[in-house]
Amino acid sequence: MAVTVTHDFVTLYNGNAGIGGASTYSGFQRFGTACNGGQVSQTTTHWTTSVTSFSLVGKRISTWMTGPASVAGQASGGYRMVIGDGTSTRAYYVGGGDVSAFMQNGWNCFVLDGDALPASYAQLLGSAQPNLSAITLVGIGFNVMTKAVGNSPNVFWDIMQVGTGITVAGGTVGDPGTFDDIVVWDEQTTTATGTIRKLADGVYSAQFGFMFGATGAASHFEDTDALLYFEGGPSGSDVIRIRTQGSSGHANILRLGERLGSGESSIGVAGVTIQGTGSWSANFAGANTTVELFGCMIRGAGQGVSLGGEVRSCVIDGCDQVLPGSALVRETTFSGYTGTDGAILWSASADMERCAFNGNNRGIEHDTAGTYTYVGLTFSGNTHDIHNSSTGAVTVNATSGTNVGTFTNTNGGTTTIDNPVLVTISANVSLVGAEVRIYDMDDNPPASLGTELSGVENHNAATYQYAGAASNLIWIQIMQDGYAEFGQPYTIPLADTSFIATLVFDTNS
Repeated sequence: MAVTVTHDFVTLYNGNAGIGGASTYSGFQRFGTACNGGQVSQTTTHWTTSVTSFSLVGKRISTWMTGPASVAGQASGGYRMVIGDGTSTRAYYVGGGDVSAFMQNGWNCFVLDGDALPASYAQLLGSAQPNLSAITLVGIGFNVMTKAVGNSPNVFWDIMQVGTGITVAGGTVGDPGTFDDIVVWDEQTTTATGTIRKLADGVYSAQFGFMFGATGAASHFEDTDALLYFEGGPSGSDVIRIRTQGSSGHANILRLGERLGSGESSIGVAGVTIQGTGSWSANFAGANTTVELFGCMIRGAGQGVSLGGEVRSCVIDGCDQVLPGSALVRETTFSGYTGTDGAILWSASADMERCAFNGNNRGIEHDTAGTYTYVGLTFSGNTHDIHNSSTGAVTVNATSGTNVGTFTNTNGGTTTIDNPVLVTISANVSLVGAEVRIYDMDDNPPASLGTELSGVENHNAATYQYAGAASNLIWIQIMQDGYAEFGQPYTIPLADTSFIATLVFDTNS
């Protein structure tokens, strides 16, 4: 296997010994050498055990259970997970015969999230919710609707663990890690964390978080044409997440999808879709890592997305605010943001061009006053394209086809949108050494030239560029040694353009 997987799970009990008076059975266990079993007949039964005090805040418990077809539906607590603090004990309803569970090797893995406990439960002791920072009792329960036949067990359960997720390291350029490698690791009877399972070729579901990269060695993970879906009931604020980490002096690479082409003409294809609902997050901005997202889709990250590395031809949809950080972002669509800040929070260190903002409540948030340049950014169907949450003036220069239009100011600031069109001026001779001047003819025509808008003496390039407002009437003046002075009015079009001046040799020079 190309990867090395570690985890932060703590075992609360395993099936090698019985809990609550249950018997053990071997030969079909999910973990270790045995599992627990018992009989439940037209009733509800719970098995519990005392454990060393632990905190469930910011963590999830997982356990493996299986029962007969007559297990009650989730609303009636067919499958239950029990926690207690010595004063209060509750059996939370985590599944039922009417709900498809996370299944692996014939067992169902259920989770209980400390930050998002189910609304339905049975109070077994006391009247309050157990203190999640000091859990001292755990267990499971079953509600079986039909009468059992004979004395044979009809319900079984195995290891219970608590933690947040796994760390995926290892892999090389020639033999990178893949999601299949993680599945192989988690299927073993020595691990059984219930983190990831394979549903079909390239299709995976997960219940815990992933950290990619190593802090003291090189690591390389790649995958293409895949779907990773986060499931497992309600989730809290910091349990399900994707993160990256690395260390200086070692190459830690996470590449999802493929790049076609090179340079600015390259695109991303065959990407990975990462999807879930509610409280999960993705942070691709870990230190000392190389992250490349090509043709990927990230959907439903309710705790937001932090970008890093290179992002091309991706879609980020229905997520909380995206932090672009210092990432290079191209041809990426941000859509479906419903919050009040912005689909992205503009970063001065980000390199973002040719991206789309579609169907957002607010597109780009600026929380700092200043002048910003949008290069090829398009906006469609947003309530507001720009949200100025600063207390000062925000000026946006919209270039290269940017069509930004609407904005809102929420803290007393002001927003100005300039839509300059880039005019590249050249001539039939080199402009090196020339004096080039641009005048405004709209403010004082036709008797004389108006305000000087731009200009340079002893120009050092073959072309000169001026960014002005569409439909403005300007005067282009060029003075070059050996040629007659050139002057001509020009109306700036709606899109970037080129203007070629014809300079005439000065016979009197």
